[in-house]
Amino acid sequence: MFQRCLGREAAPKSAAALNRRSSQGETRTMITVIAIVRAKPGMGPALEADFKDWAAVVKAKEPGTLTYTLSRSREEPELYYALETYADEAAVEAHMANFAARPAGPDLAVGPPKIMVLDKIV
Repeated sequence: MFQRCLGREAAPKSAAALNRRSSQGETRTMITVIAIVRAKPGMGPALEADFKDWAAVVKAKEPGTLTYTLSRSREEPELYYALETYADEAAVEAHMANFAARPAGPDLAVGPPKIMVLDKIV
């Protein structure tokens, strides 16, 4: 995720924090993360630019990250949704290691993000 926007405290400590088990106790293969973040007033363009730069790094270094996109709300232009899809637990581990190594930058968000972790069903 975009740590300059979200802050290190928003990042789960490991892939284990993201993984969920099915009712049968099996680990789901595909992992989806949705992060909701609000830019500080006037900081939306900087947040978008930072995410775009980081997404290029993710694309180059993380083949298991299948989707890594940022969308802006039409109703609330300072509200953003990041959608991340990972092939498996190993891809999450790779992303978390890459994320942890990223240097901190300016604080562009109002508070921590809301992060939802989902298991792909279909």
